[in-house]
Amino acid sequence: MTSAGMEFTDTPLEEVVAFLRNEYNIEVQLDTPSLDDFGIGPDKSVDIQARNTTLGAALQLLLNQLELGYTITDGVLMITTQEEVELRLTTAVYCLDGMDIRPNAMHRALTQTVAPSSWQDKGGSDAEAILVNDRTIVISQTTRAHEQIHALLGALRSAMKDATSPAKEHAGRGRAAQARALEETAHDQDGYNRAIGNSDADASDPFGGF
Repeated sequence: MTSAGMEFTDTPLEEVVAFLRNEYNIEVQLDTPSLDDFGIGPDKSVDIQARNTTLGAALQLLLNQLELGYTITDGVLMITTQEEVELRLTTAVYCLDGMDIRPNAMHRALTQTVAPSSWQDKGGSDAEAILVNDRTIVISQTTRAHEQIHALLGALRSAMKDATSPAKEHAGRGRAAQARALEETAHDQDGYNRAIGNSDADASDPFGGF
């Protein structure tokens, strides 16, 4: 987010959405049918004071006050109800290049630490993770789960990069050891938290780069 931040007082939701489209050049839409059922129309007034923060953090602050969430499909950010967020799955392809972890172990780590009860092969709904080859995994999951997966893979890549940097050799060994520990023992959410060294600070902010 730019230093100007996002500040609105008693402003219709549709105007805030228009601001996001124009200011950040992203496609944002309102899931009008679901929002209508939830009792929120495009003219719903909102207040937000967010300065010097990321777009993701500001958006989360805005949606929290309305008890809403969002999904991201084909580059479109859809503001909808929390119920719809949990129901809608999107499919993403993840590249495992540069990951010093066996593909099967990575598959196991992801499905056992990110929304473990949601996966189809564990009695969940339609969420699934398919290893296409040693370098590619295709995952159908909710937006929230994709955010956690993205954060986990990013943390592991960072650990691998540190391990190969002479200037950070000592720290890299420690973080690489964490990555190996994840491969061998990741079986619950606590294991995930220990591996990345942060419970969920990055997982909720897919727009941290804005």
